[in-house]
Amino acid sequence: YDINVMGIDNETIVIRSWNATHYGQNITNLSIDPGDTITNIYFLLQRGSEANVSLKGPFNHSVFNTSALFNITANITILGADATSCGATLSIVNESVYNITSGETFTQNLGDISRLDSALAVWESSAKAIGSSNYTITSSCATDGVILLFLNTASVFNVTVEQGAPVVNLSSPADLATVSQFNITFAYNVTTTSSVSACSIYFNGTLNETDSVVTPNIEQNFTIGDFGNGDYSWNITCVDGNDYTGASKTFTFTVQAKPDLGITSANITFDVAAPIENQSVKVTANVSNTGTLDATNVVVRFYRGNYTLGVQIGSDQSINVPIDSSNATNVSFYAQIGYNNIFVVVDPPAGTSGSVEESDESNNIANNTLSVVSSQYIAGNLTGSLTLGDSTGRTLIDWEVSNTSGSNIYVADSDSTISFDDLQALGRSTTGAIESNDFEELDILINTTNVTDSIVSLYLEGGSPRELSTFSIFGKAIENVSIINSTNSTNFRTGILWDTSDDDSANEVFDESDEEDVVFITTINIRSQGAYGLYDYEIRIPATLRQYVGASADAVSIYAELR
Repeated sequence: YDINVMGIDNETIVIRSWNATHYGQNITNLSIDPGDTITNIYFLLQRGSEANVSLKGPFNHSVFNTSALFNITANITILGADATSCGATLSIVNESVYNITSGETFTQNLGDISRLDSALAVWESSAKAIGSSNYTITSSCATDGVILLFLNTASVFNVTVEQGAPVVNLSSPADLATVSQFNITFAYNVTTTSSVSACSIYFNGTLNETDSVVTPNIEQNFTIGDFGNGDYSWNITCVDGNDYTGASKTFTFTVQAKPDLGITSANITFDVAAPIENQSVKVTANVSNTGTLDATNVVVRFYRGNYTLGVQIGSDQSINVPIDSSNATNVSFYAQIGYNNIFVVVDPPAGTSGSVEESDESNNIANNTLSVVSSQYIAGNLTGSLTLGDSTGRTLIDWEVSNTSGSNIYVADSDSTISFDDLQALGRSTTGAIESNDFEELDILINTTNVTDSIVSLYLEGGSPRELSTFSIFGKAIENVSIINSTNSTNFRTGILWDTSDDDSANEVFDESDEEDVVFITTINIRSQGAYGLYDYEIRIPATLRQYVGASADAVSIYAELR
């Protein structure tokens, strides 16, 4: 095509022409001769990239209120050729009127952009002071060539900031929140460059309360009580010192007050700290309510053992537990030897909401353990007159027992038949070899493995006997007998023997399969101090020894070897 360019004789002109991807250029000196100077341009040069900045707002003469947030946005389209390492830079003439917010940068990296593709550049900005200012956005890329269209820069004029109504934002409770208390704190923030004369809170469109002492730009709150369960809406309006009124959005919330019942191990107590076997013990559960609603007809259930497998103690108990309070209930049970692990379940069944809907269902189960030792103590005196006669009443032996010191007392299950000539120390084989497993096997046989005063815990330390002694039994010395103090002194000691005549398997050791008879032994110590006074003997035995052999006689027998 042809184009006419007017010029002055002898003037040098530069003429460029282009299409979408290429351009040509010719530098010509105008002839001083009459007539036209004709020049040709050839599209032989590859165009570089060139940005086309299209502003998306705010536009000329836009108006914002002070403290308002708005975005300065531009769409960057690449012309000519594919572009790399592109960026866009914002410049504001008067940054005191409006400026980018904290965290923003004036130059944004847009990366690589293909020809005819676009990228969006956005700067969050805030209105700061009354006034007007202009802004300009310029874009460039590392692959830019000769700028032909000059579309890489765009400006907006006369963006104005003026005094506006205060901006009120609600903080909490959040919109659509569910709260569980009747007294609620409503938090909000009012933003303005002026002072605030008053803020008012409305529920369901009705004025509830007005606060005339309000500090702008920091969180404020109203605390309102006496809500009932139900759905509510709320909003806040504020009036500034220039009589501008600003209103918040309207939020909704639901009040759903619930009790929170709880039980802890510390709140499960026993009226007897150290009971004996089969003693009646009262267990008390003190149930708390830290929720926001009274709880009535709360079921409390007691179990011996884990509630999933254990046996319920007594019947269900029912109590009322007011808010911020507690209430106690109790049942009684008979203590058993070993660990009495008592579980309490509040508002059963466990793991569900039960009959009382609570704000927290995870704290309704607890347990506490009461330990009952297996040891029983037998103590007394062994003096008096013993007479042995025949069937006619004649006295054969008249034995005055006045000093039995050094004699032995034996205790065994009444169902056992003891061969005193065949007794051996527990923990030793018939040949005298060490058999430390004997103590563990005896615990199994008398069901004391899991009690605090098991045979192993009393007689062994680190797998070996705590102390060994020798007993003279019917003139025979039994060595390496494991012994312990019967109670709290060394005046009386208790040892354990086993009857080798019951070794049915002939394996020469005490074991669980043969279940040989066992005998507890102590030596008489005339008129000595024991745990319960002055007497001749004191011996410690497990209560379950009475059930060692069968169940025909649920008792133990005491034997005396007098010397």
